[in-house]
Amino acid sequence: MPGAFTATECFTAISASASAIKLFPCIVAGTTGLKALKEGLPLSVEVYAVGGVSATKLEDWRAAGAAGFGGGVALYKRGATVEKVAEATRRFIAAYDGETS
Repeated sequence: MPGAFTATECFTAISASASAIKLFPCIVAGTTGLKALKEGLPLSVEVYAVGGVSATKLEDWRAAGAAGFGGGVALYKRGATVEKVAEATRRFIAAYDGETS
């Protein structure tokens, strides 16, 4: 799945047969940027929010139209123990499943 940040990059990916795009880094665009970007793209193209998504904001990204998420830094930070990564992953999955703490 190609990564893109601008509409031009999205349409370049679409012209190369991409049916899904990861908005990266989504934290810079924000949910407002995702909504604006999706307004100009074909409805058939899914956009995934990657690069700054946190478990506490998944619903906001869903509401903005994200088809899915990438949770790299939300799950692992340099020096994190296995236990910390496992706990972060559990929180992310719970948020994805719509569970609240």
